[in-house]
Amino acid sequence: MTDDQSADLPILHQFLGSHFNEKARWGLDWKCVPHRRVSHLPRPHMLKIRRMTGQTATPVLSRFAEHEAAHWLREQYARHRPTSVAV
Repeated sequence: MTDDQSADLPILHQFLGSHFNEKARWGLDWKCVPHRRVSHLPRPHMLKIRRMTGQTATPVLSRFAEHEAAHWLREQYARHRPTSVAV
């Protein structure tokens, strides 16, 4: 993937050691959703995340307005729907 292509991908803002963020990473990877990851340190992240979302919790998937993100994720799911599920 070139830098131009990766610039168009959504960005997952995360903490590396958080189990909540790990669930978001697993979900995106399981659905084969291409994305970039930006890791933040707890506390210094607060200003940047608050400016983006109005709150300070992570994970945050940025690039879209909320309704556009849901539409984009539905499209990705339809395109990359798993053919079988491990039991």
